[in-house]
Amino acid sequence: LTVLSAGSPTLLEGSAQLTTSGNISGFAIFRYNPTGQEAVVPIESRNATGYLLAFDNTSSIATSISVNNITSGQQQVSIPVVVRDDSGNLLGQHNLLLAPNGEFSGVLAQAPPLGAVLFPETANIRGTVEFDTPAGAQIGALGVRTPPTRTYTTLPSLVK
Repeated sequence: LTVLSAGSPTLLEGSAQLTTSGNISGFAIFRYNPTGQEAVVPIESRNATGYLLAFDNTSSIATSISVNNITSGQQQVSIPVVVRDDSGNLLGQHNLLLAPNGEFSGVLAQAPPLGAVLFPETANIRGTVEFDTPAGAQIGALGVRTPPTRTYTTLPSLVK
């Protein structure tokens, strides 16, 4: 099955959820039309106890994240977040409150025009952001790396 969107003249954010009674795999391709730059995002079908995303916010690189709540039963969840530097040192702990079928996204540390600063402790360093799945919940996580050249690259999450 191929689904093609006409897109939008302005940048939009959001999420999509695909449900099935069987197994499924696939991907989505996001294209930035002025340059033709594409980023491929795998369909998340894992149900892990947590996800780990590496980030690199050095040399004017920006890392964006997206976390979604796909818990059945329309349940709000509070997702614990742990931020570490590339040596494993703890930099911060946060909680993301997500509505049923909710999504949270933004840029980790860079200031506008790229978006709101989510975790200021990630500025100008490399490290990891860990999203722990609350008991009885199901979440997904994805990262996008954007160098100054605006060549977007997806950062798939690792299972914790």
